[in-house]
Amino acid sequence: MDLQGIGALAAAAVAAVGIPAALVVGRWQMRAALRAAEQTARAGMAQAEASYKAALDAVRASADETHAQWLRDTRRQAYSSFLLACHEALTASLELRENCGTQERYDRYEALEDEVRAASTKAHTAELVVRLEGPDSVSLLATHLVGLLDSIIRDDNYMANLAKARPDLELLVEEEGMSSPYGDLLNAVITYQFEARNEPARGAYHWEEDVPDELAAAWKAVQQARFRIPFPHRDLAELVTAESRHASWEARNRRDTAAREWDEAQRNYVATVRELLSAPASR
Repeated sequence: MDLQGIGALAAAAVAAVGIPAALVVGRWQMRAALRAAEQTARAGMAQAEASYKAALDAVRASADETHAQWLRDTRRQAYSSFLLACHEALTASLELRENCGTQERYDRYEALEDEVRAASTKAHTAELVVRLEGPDSVSLLATHLVGLLDSIIRDDNYMANLAKARPDLELLVEEEGMSSPYGDLLNAVITYQFEARNEPARGAYHWEEDVPDELAAAWKAVQQARFRIPFPHRDLAELVTAESRHASWEARNRRDTAAREWDEAQRNYVATVRELLSAPASR
């Protein structure tokens, strides 16, 4: 075989070996490219997930902060509305008590009573809202405050009724005459108060055994006269009788005690509300 034949055979051999080698190299390159693409895709997905999570966290944080601010504003409104409603009720109650003995009492008394009832209802409604909003640290204080408010209003109303009871009885005496059961009660009360002028205030519902006979007899006459009052005015008779034994003094003492407790409870309420509203949102 000549040199040209040998060269041709060698070229053919090289070509035969080169084709599979090229195929192998190509496959390796393709695999490498696929792995690179896969890694790139995974990196892109990871980056996308991270971006999505960061965006979602930001939205959640913003939503939490918005909700916390809304809750804080709602509670602030509820807390302040409750305290203002309580003060409106206290003001109305005090006006009722102070005006009951004036010349205008017959014209304004029922209207003032209606104002007190409306203000008290408003305070109780506001207290219910505070209980709904919470937390317990505030709602329990609100419940205590409204309980003291009820006590103050009750004593103010009682003192107002006591103050107007004697004038109301005198009006009935003018209409029915001194010989009527109303005149008998008025005379008995005047006699008792004269006999008791030098005696210590015993209170409307307390009685000691060691009292002078004249005073005991005068008190018995008051009781007998009270029982003879016609039924429609029995409550009035009870008030006149109680006032003759300084019931307003007892009521004022109760009222003053409740008022002092109210002031202390109000300070605690305000301090607790301030602490809560100024606390971080996460609290």
